[in-house]
Amino acid sequence: MDGKKPLRVVYEQELSDKLSAARRRNAVVELATANTSDIEISEVFLRFVTDKAAEELVNKKRYRRVEAPVGSLLIAPYPFEIEDTVTIGYSRWWKFRRLKLEGIKI
Repeated sequence: MDGKKPLRVVYEQELSDKLSAARRRNAVVELATANTSDIEISEVFLRFVTDKAAEELVNKKRYRRVEAPVGSLLIAPYPFEIEDTVTIGYSRWWKFRRLKLEGIKI
């Protein structure tokens, strides 16, 4: 191990089914920051990448790779607060859905 605590990654069933057939199956956790002259906002950002892009992030940018139910979870080298279990799925509001990430905070 790389000295970090072991993580358990859980995908909700709907997301797991969709990713099994997808080309972009590696989840990437990064920090997104918007900075204006009056305010700075930072949030945890989640996106999916191909296997080739995942290899580049691990080899060139030192992202941490954690095995996931489908593909891998790649965590950017930022000081995130990470719980023992990370859950990724969808949240819904009316007809809209968006990705949700539980277990990783700024």
